[in-house]
Amino acid sequence: MAESPAGSTSIKELAAEALETVRYRIDRLASFETLRAWNEETTRQNDLAHSLGYTVIETWIADLDARTCARCAAMSGETVIRPEAFTEPPPLHGHCRCFLSTQIT
Repeated sequence: MAESPAGSTSIKELAAEALETVRYRIDRLASFETLRAWNEETTRQNDLAHSLGYTVIETWIADLDARTCARCAAMSGETVIRPEAFTEPPPLHGHCRCFLSTQIT
């Protein structure tokens, strides 16, 4: 196999970079879809509990650190009482780490 000229990127380096991009996108999609499914099921269960006469309080939980976006930080700790619901429930974006916590009484 011929070596690449000085200063140019080899096919091996290009393939490694492409593979890293694919891994990043797969991780982002898996994280997003897992949280989306979790929060959709939480919402479904909360709807059921409310329909049975329970008081359902949902609280938005964000993992507050240097990676938290402004939208998620602003929503952290916000609560709604059923039948009210969040207009745009988490996750809000790829790599979002927000979820809904529920209190049923």
